[in-house]
Amino acid sequence: MKVLKISIIPLLFVIILLGGCQVNQNGEFNEENIREIHESVKDYLSSEYDDVKSIELENPYRGEMGSIFVDGTINGERNFSATLNEDYSVSSVAFISD
Repeated sequence: MKVLKISIIPLLFVIILLGGCQVNQNGEFNEENIREIHESVKDYLSSEYDDVKSIELENPYRGEMGSIFVDGTINGERNFSATLNEDYSVSSVAFISD
């Protein structure tokens, strides 16, 4: 009985550790994560900036240091890159000049 308890604990730990990953091995996000990220960025931009009529977003990606980024365009003319936290809240927005 004691041996069974000792072997189950490491197994449960590994399952929990692997199950908590939201990004696959290639760093790509699944459809649900992409939807959540896009919704978060759109909500943030709409509430923080005036005259936002349209927002176009590309697929999110992870930078070399693990940060989450999504690039896009506001009103078809202002390019930006948004950085997100692990909970998909927007950390910062950088506008890209032409």
